[in-house]
Amino acid sequence: MFDLDDQLNTQSSSQPQDDQNNTTQATNDVGSANTGLNFIDAADFFRQFEDRIFEEIGLASLNDEMKNSYRTKIEKLINDRLINVVLALIPEDKVSELNQKIESGQPSPEILDYIKSLIPNFDDIAAQELVDLKDDLVKKMKE
Repeated sequence: MFDLDDQLNTQSSSQPQDDQNNTTQATNDVGSANTGLNFIDAADFFRQFEDRIFEEIGLASLNDEMKNSYRTKIEKLINDRLINVVLALIPEDKVSELNQKIESGQPSPEILDYIKSLIPNFDDIAAQELVDLKDDLVKKMKE
């Protein structure tokens, strides 16, 4: 029997060690659950994405309380992965500027527009990250 909690925790810590060391502080500075940067603003889209994950791993019949618990974890994974992508792709001198925008309380859509100005193909990259995350979770759950 697999444990979704274990798989979600494994996913959040499965980033390569070198990358993890290089981006941990920047991630803490730029976007965590405690800051204003949140890629999970498109609620309907992400709810459907999460529902697909539940269906593919055979957990669609979970009660709402359990699903909501897992949704929170999946949303954190998505946010963390996208933040790591942003940090890996934007110029180092732009990290502090991004952090200032976040700390000033700018709305997520404005911050996302700024990120897209720095990473023109961010939508494609983000979409691929979502697909990769879903595939990783489904694969691990079926092992």
